[in-house]
Amino acid sequence: MSISRYYRIQYEKLLLEFQEISLFTSHPGTIGAFREQLLRERLERCTPAQFQVRSGFVATTSKLSDDQLFAEQSRQIDCLVYDRMSRAPYLEANDWAVVDPDCLCAAIEVKSTLTFYKETREGGPDSDFPLHSFGSSSYRWAGTLVDAIQN
Repeated sequence: MSISRYYRIQYEKLLLEFQEISLFTSHPGTIGAFREQLLRERLERCTPAQFQVRSGFVATTSKLSDDQLFAEQSRQIDCLVYDRMSRAPYLEANDWAVVDPDCLCAAIEVKSTLTFYKETREGGPDSDFPLHSFGSSSYRWAGTLVDAIQN
């Protein structure tokens, strides 16, 4: 058996596991959390020991004030793969962590469906709608795909 066949089987097993939760609930948040956890578990099994797989945030440190530790912080990321040997997480609990970008190896957003569409508005371009269409309208790309890429 070729290695590509092995990974095809793994992929198909994961998709079947993703479908299982839908037999019990149609709640989007529960379905998403279940699928994210399954993917983290799968990644954890095939990732070398020096790497950790968690959900959480990527943040850069900078002492800005007495009550703010991070200069910048990502949105919540479904699967973070980070090198635990290069730098310990800033904060870690169970399946969740805040890590420095220097130790980040992968950031994965789990989406059940991807949407991508052109959002238009009358008027010229500005910071919210930076792209210009023919005529007097401007637009931006939107959807779950754009949200995942921005994060």
